[in-house]
Amino acid sequence: MQVEDHHILVGDSLIFYTIAGDSTCQPLVFLHGAPWGMKCRDVTAELAKYFYVIALEQPGFGRSDPLARYTNLPEQYADVVHQILEKERLGEAKSIIMAQSFGGHAAHGYLKKYPDAIRALVLVDAIMPTIPIPRTLRIFFVQIVLVQIAGLLLPILPRRLTLRIVGTLWKHYEIVWDAMEKYPRRMYLLASARVRQAVQSFITGRSFMEVDYSRRPVLMLWGERDGEEHTIAEGGGVTHIRVARLLYEKIKKVRSDAQFVTLKGGHTVLYDEPAYVVGEMLNALTKAKLL
Repeated sequence: MQVEDHHILVGDSLIFYTIAGDSTCQPLVFLHGAPWGMKCRDVTAELAKYFYVIALEQPGFGRSDPLARYTNLPEQYADVVHQILEKERLGEAKSIIMAQSFGGHAAHGYLKKYPDAIRALVLVDAIMPTIPIPRTLRIFFVQIVLVQIAGLLLPILPRRLTLRIVGTLWKHYEIVWDAMEKYPRRMYLLASARVRQAVQSFITGRSFMEVDYSRRPVLMLWGERDGEEHTIAEGGGVTHIRVARLLYEKIKKVRSDAQFVTLKGGHTVLYDEPAYVVGEMLNALTKAKLL
């Protein structure tokens, strides 16, 4: 399946994205997790067998520039998504919004700002900004201390030392953040934005944002080991399946047709077995009569 590269200028930031699949099929926006960027082409290619796929290289990842300033990350990223869809004349096409891990920020921002442009929201082991960060020392360490230290120090360390540190902290990931290799400021900007959200949620015990889940169908697919197999630096349990079930209970109160599918795998099951996960998603979408 051919995957075409495209780009768009959003303010002063050059944002890259790919398009794949038959343009007559149901459009689907894929929002990758950190730090994959366009290294997730296998997922895009699998999705393109069934959908017309727009896969973003989100701001600050891969080739895409970071945003000049971060004020409300979910809504800012949602605006980037919408500008791309408008450029591709898909703004009114009611796309399926599919997000994995970090992509949950943009997905929730899009549901909040552009609910009428969504056919369904699909969350795959995704960040959940509408659920307060669990008040545990482990979460505090990862989200507030480690991420900020990484954002400040790793980009300025010698390359070999950076690779060694990253390889130790992110043991389950086989790649290195493109941001560290090419654009030292990116990780600092992203880390600072994430830490501000985490501090606010951790201290107040409230979620960073609220969205109206009743507006569109929601499908959640979660690795049964998400949160269990992580090292201290790999999410720290923020996407733990127990937290995901709390979100599911919240959504079910306003959307009786919401679905929760437990996957055989961990946080990265979508990248490990894209055909399996996409197959489970297709079954759920068909059950909901969304295909």
